[in-house]
Amino acid sequence: MIYSKRTLMKKKHQWLIVGILSISISLLNILRVIIGYFQTPYGYSYLAVGHYYQDYFEYTQQIAQGTFGHWLIQNQFTTHDPTRTLIGWGQYIFIGKFALLFHLSPFAAYWVSIFLLSILLCLLLFLVIRRMMQDKPFFLQISAFLFCPFYPACSKQRAMDNCSV
Repeated sequence: MIYSKRTLMKKKHQWLIVGILSISISLLNILRVIIGYFQTPYGYSYLAVGHYYQDYFEYTQQIAQGTFGHWLIQNQFTTHDPTRTLIGWGQYIFIGKFALLFHLSPFAAYWVSIFLLSILLCLLLFLVIRRMMQDKPFFLQISAFLFCPFYPACSKQRAMDNCSV
């Protein structure tokens, strides 16, 4: 297909809008951690726990293993499971290697990876929506895109409103 300059500029602007929205959504995703960091009093360490703490420390200890040069994960929270594996949790080893490369703590590496992977997820989400709605105008595509990341919060609230105690 041959596109005119105007069409190419229009597509460029559309992707710029999607990029800005993706970054904004990703920032909203980690906003509670950013606010917590700035609310931490001087002299205290901020652990950046953004969700259930036991899962969080499981993930960050695996990232720490990656920063210490390990290529296989061993569960540090148990004494009866000596197995080492890459299957299932290997992504945290790679995040640890990323942290080692950029001299990040395991906590910072976890949230930077959440931020970057959220941007990637949003861009891929829009790409799928764009393919599914090729014949639809851009405002419908962007509406569908914005509906997707914010719908789980709406459905969770609706489920809580309908819950009888």
